[in-house]
Amino acid sequence: MKNPFASLSSERFRQTFLIYYVLSSLVPILVLLFLLFQYIYPHLSAAELDELIGTFTYALVVMLVFPILGILLIAKWIKSLEKFTAEVKIKSAELIEEPVQPEGNNEMIALQMHFEHLYSELQDKMLKLNQYSKQLIEANSKLSEQAIKDELTTIFNRRYFDMRLSHEVSRAERYKHPLSLVMIDIDGFKQYNDTYGHPAGDKLLHGLGLLIRKSARQSDIPCRYGGDEFAVILPETYIQQAGIFAQKLVDEVARRTANSSGGKDGPSVSLSCGVAEYLGDQQALIDDADKCMYMAKTTGKGRVICGLQTA
Repeated sequence: MKNPFASLSSERFRQTFLIYYVLSSLVPILVLLFLLFQYIYPHLSAAELDELIGTFTYALVVMLVFPILGILLIAKWIKSLEKFTAEVKIKSAELIEEPVQPEGNNEMIALQMHFEHLYSELQDKMLKLNQYSKQLIEANSKLSEQAIKDELTTIFNRRYFDMRLSHEVSRAERYKHPLSLVMIDIDGFKQYNDTYGHPAGDKLLHGLGLLIRKSARQSDIPCRYGGDEFAVILPETYIQQAGIFAQKLVDEVARRTANSSGGKDGPSVSLSCGVAEYLGDQQALIDDADKCMYMAKTTGKGRVICGLQTA
């Protein structure tokens, strides 16, 4: 296994070689200057000689200073690179599960490999984070749905009914749209439940919930009001159309009951429905629909009675 820090020694070797190369390059130049100086010196006056020495001195200083500055800058850059590489290794080690072994012979290759592995690891973690976020959203969605849905009938619960009715009343007031409410009660449910048992009663409630949801429009809000009572909020619907909707439910339950009994003796069920239209008072809407439903039960059952309010 290669030493991950071997590239640092390689960089130091190249630095030393660069210094040797620069200094060795200066030797021929210095020899040439010396020979020229020896040849020209006998033919120069004292003033010319002083001027030439000054020029050579400046040239020599420049020739020495620039390489030295270059070497110092390179040394500083290499130290900064070594420090940065070490920091990257430490930080990446906290994120990358498996240590990265650089196979290059310089710091740039080592950094490149660390960044590539770090990027790959970050991509993997981002993918996992997105999956966790999706699972969390789905879990929150299920929890939110459970908070407003009745588990047995799969339609909305009483809590959602109260909240949504207030919202629809406000909307009806704002836009001057009609709003109707249908209250539904299962006739003979207690006797049916006592005779056939609670599982049969639960199955009946579940089936009625499915029927109401299937019969309602997408804009309607079917709810289990409590026990064997149901309620359907019908936005933008006049009482006449709401009455027709309720009568279809009554007729469908009567048809299914007749088919399932097959003429056999035993308790059967039917629906009694009360229908009311919003006329400016939310509680009066509920009370009127409830009274109509009670009247339907006490005057024969299996029927629909519409609105007792007057505008």
